[in-house]
Amino acid sequence: MLAGLLSAGIVSQIQGIDMTRLLLLFLLVDLLWGSIWGAMTLPNSLPNLEQARPQTRVWLPYLRANSPASHLFGYDRPGILPLLVRVALPGIALALLVAAAIDPMLLWLTLAVVILSVSGWLHRQVELVPLGLLHTLVSVSLPWWAALQFVSESVVDWRFPIANAALWTIHMWGANRSVEQPGDRLGLTAVGLAQIGVSLLVILAEAPFWLALLTVLWLPTWLSVYRRQSLRRVEWWWLLAMLISSLAMGQRIIQ
Repeated sequence: MLAGLLSAGIVSQIQGIDMTRLLLLFLLVDLLWGSIWGAMTLPNSLPNLEQARPQTRVWLPYLRANSPASHLFGYDRPGILPLLVRVALPGIALALLVAAAIDPMLLWLTLAVVILSVSGWLHRQVELVPLGLLHTLVSVSLPWWAALQFVSESVVDWRFPIANAALWTIHMWGANRSVEQPGDRLGLTAVGLAQIGVSLLVILAEAPFWLALLTVLWLPTWLSVYRRQSLRRVEWWWLLAMLISSLAMGQRIIQ
């Protein structure tokens, strides 16, 4: 979210920002969206539901044991509907209320988070569901988009912040793959291409000073790869590089 705000040039317009709405945006993006994703994807979500399931059953013909409705409502075993109702629904409802208070467009982004989170839950049943990509969209792309929407009136050129968001989505997807699967060539390729793309974007933004800083920040990644060390130790360097590149974009697009 902070990267998105920086890429939209919030530094030069901080005095005109409604701080209450900004705090609400942080609450929505970081806490509420994060709780929705966590409720759906944490490994112990379903066991907790099963342990908390009431032992009593309301007798209705369509809720007999092993009936389709019984499976759906979680009487025989945990299902997606009880997961939504008992764990995620309170967070979803609060997130929708906060989103409506900030900007109606954020309602659609919140629904997108819900859909991606449900898809993340399905990863437990269908391994082909790309959980890493879904996590990157929820943690990078949508918060970035929400931040741009928050300051949309001051953005005169959307190309640079959107291109930067896309490149960092690719970077973090590849980085997560490389952290989870050391030596993964596809992940490292994505990281390398994204870093080249971000560097070219900073050049197009005519920000040579920031490019020099980025070049230094890229080095720990490839030193760790060369030494066959875990990339988890350079995650903070990636975060700093994301903020630096966003700051460069923000200086480029301000009126």
